Amino acid sequence: MPGGCASYDPNDYYDPNAVQKAGVIYAKTLAGSEPRPWGDPKAPVFIPIGGVIVPVWIGAGRGESRIDIYEYRVRLPGDESATVYSEYPFEMGECVKVFFSARDTYPRMAYGADCEK
Repeated sequence: MPGGCASYDPNDYYDPNAVQKAGVIYAKTLAGSEPRPWGDPKAPVFIPIGGVIVPVWIGAGRGESRIDIYEYRVRLPGDESATVYSEYPFEMGECVKVFFSARDTYPRMAYGADCEK
């Protein structure tokens, strides 16, 4: 599994020093899938016990789901290209912004950019 996806850290937000380049997606393949826990859709039941209201969750969680991870090849200006792994379903030929950083969770992509196709 790609290192950036396998070492995902939800506290690793945006790197303010990341370098941004506009590009066009020219290749997309399914790189694999990762397990993700389900959220608990059931609200707790509140039971009064000795003058204290105690929340009790009834029923087990739904286990885990799997999410697809895609490998994108992005053509950048100056005959450069980049490989970006993402769970978001970008389309071939789409203009994107690619962010580069020394952090493990980069490069990243975002929708929308002015680019030459």
